[in-house]
Amino acid sequence: MSAPRTGERVCAVGMYGVGTCCVEKRFQTWCICVPVAKGARLSAGMSGPQQAPIAENTRASKKRSAEEADLAVGSKLSSSKGNDLLEGFVCAITQKLPVDPVLAGDGRVYDRLPLLDWFARNPGTQCKSPLTNEDMGKKLVPATAIKNTLDTLIGSGIVRNDETEEWERAVKEQECFSQDFKEDLTEATQGDSHAMNKVGNRYRAGTGAPQDRVKAFEWYQKAARLGNPRAICSLGVLYANGVSCVRNDTSRGILELSRAATLGSEHACIVLGTWLTENSVELSRDEEAANYWYRKSLDCQHQDSVELSRQERDQWLKAHPA
Repeated sequence: MSAPRTGERVCAVGMYGVGTCCVEKRFQTWCICVPVAKGARLSAGMSGPQQAPIAENTRASKKRSAEEADLAVGSKLSSSKGNDLLEGFVCAITQKLPVDPVLAGDGRVYDRLPLLDWFARNPGTQCKSPLTNEDMGKKLVPATAIKNTLDTLIGSGIVRNDETEEWERAVKEQECFSQDFKEDLTEATQGDSHAMNKVGNRYRAGTGAPQDRVKAFEWYQKAARLGNPRAICSLGVLYANGVSCVRNDTSRGILELSRAATLGSEHACIVLGTWLTENSVELSRDEEAANYWYRKSLDCQHQDSVELSRQERDQWLKAHPA
């Protein structure tokens, strides 16, 4: 049998020799006919699988199969071993991956803000370790290597699950924080009620951090538990007005505003005075009581109202002298 010429078709099965197509012999399911490549060197009488072009195709096919197998194994490893791989990075306090990892005095890695909260709830120069219950100092060192490792594992997609997606969302949120907000948040986490109120204000207005009224409400609650008049006033306004995160509850709003006014919140006094100048289901018009709260606002320790409210108060007092 003569050697094939360039352009002729060679049957990969090789049952009928060079230049004969299996389709012509009705063996369509066996046929893998390919054109002879220019410069190919084939010997007459060689079976199809031994021919150079076919051998090259076979090697390429095997290589692709091996690569696909490797990828499949890698995918399975990511899925089955991902949780085990990340388990060593989980913060002992939150049981979540640390967004801002720090190395604590007990040699363990924690998320910074939850650990600062732990310190605030355990005053003193030392406290018990959240993990070992042994005494430890409160000095923190940024765990840069841990953060870089998490960035690599999660950012490159080596590990992917619900926990990593939550971690990515938290990291992106913190990237939006202004420096002032970060400072307020750190102080608030350490138990400063004034900073808690400021964090609530920033979340409520979306200044220095993405707007989040749910988080604003939570920080107002934390500050209110510590007796912060401004935060209590803000809670009262939220309850009275009703927002997406708080159902409308005017009675609760009046209660919180009265508490804040008693503790010296100027704005709470003005709001109560304004409500008493009007007729409503909750409060009937009472000019004497309105005058009391308006005048009380003038001497409040916490001057936390806005200029428009002060102008309305001054106009009322001018029109209704005692």
